[in-house]
Amino acid sequence: MKKILVGVVALGSMTVAGVAMAGLPAATGVNGSLHDMTKVVTNADSMGRVCVFCHTPHNAQSNLGATSNAPLWNHDAGTAVYTPYQWVTPLNQQDAAGNTFQPQTGDEALQGPSRLCMTCHDGTIAVDQHGKAREQVGTTLMGAIGGGEGARADLGGDLTKTHPIGFDYVAIRTHRNAAAVVGDATGTEIVDPEQKFATAVDTTGTVGGTYNVVTRAGNKKIKDVLFQGNIMTCASCHEVHNKENAVQDNYSPNSLGLDTAKAPNYFLYAKETDSLICLSCHIK
Repeated sequence: MKKILVGVVALGSMTVAGVAMAGLPAATGVNGSLHDMTKVVTNADSMGRVCVFCHTPHNAQSNLGATSNAPLWNHDAGTAVYTPYQWVTPLNQQDAAGNTFQPQTGDEALQGPSRLCMTCHDGTIAVDQHGKAREQVGTTLMGAIGGGEGARADLGGDLTKTHPIGFDYVAIRTHRNAAAVVGDATGTEIVDPEQKFATAVDTTGTVGGTYNVVTRAGNKKIKDVLFQGNIMTCASCHEVHNKENAVQDNYSPNSLGLDTAKAPNYFLYAKETDSLICLSCHIK
């Protein structure tokens, strides 16, 4: 009987895993990616572990706050004072009822997974710091990672130079639609969250005065990556565990001297070619 139960549990686990990974190409994941600290930091972990820099099954961090949804987090919280991006156009600030569509405080900007991202990306805590049991202090800050990748990813606490996060995507789309901003058929410049990420754009057959015609043939919808179904976060563009969500095209010419088959993905849900990642949410 025990053997039967074990077999059923194992089969059930494989089924769940299959559903969870459905649609992802082979050879994706954290191992070997820019989030694999064992590849980018010398002697990052004495046991050669990969997931441990963010997660642990025991003795997880509890200093990120009850609302941070930290998944068994194993990394210290960042210590920067955060200044959020602020829109400058009146349309993006308040509606007639006084509803605000942009973060007013640094903490408000870091909703959902964004707070977890900044435990490394604000540049105040070493990326190779991790753990309670067998704790390893870590010495490598984000900006010190080789190849320039770390420097680009070292956001600091000044988020005014970074794509805004922590705002209500659904509300701002509705707000701009009500303000009759010229755009698609509904009068908005923000894509319906029911739409999928962009996979191609027609740049040859469009008529003057119209917007780009975008193909959306992927598996992921915009609403799927909004925190609580409506809040824009870091994870709305980046899926940190899978480096080949969208296989990037080669740079041409390869000005960075990359000796790889394709350009780095940075865990994006859409290609950077033709600005498909941008056109996934913006009608331009």
